Amino acid sequence: MLNIIKALDPRPWLALAIAAAALFCVVKYKDAIHQVDKLTAQIAKDQAQASETARENERLMSRSLATIATTHQKELQ
Repeated sequence: MLNIIKALDPRPWLALAIAAAALFCVVKYKDAIHQVDKLTAQIAKDQAQASETARENERLMSRSLATIATTHQKELQ
């Protein structure tokens, strides 16, 4: 009868539930940190790509303007 009473004691079950909840929170926290790291890396990659595209667009614009200016000068002569 004493073993049944000990088995019905909620304290070990409560401690187990708290430990499981804490482990769940730690795992979710680590997963969230991993997702943030992945997104941060993707943002940095996208920013680098956008900067490169902007530089390429500037080069193309300069060439186009130079060609237009040269053509205009030739037309004026």
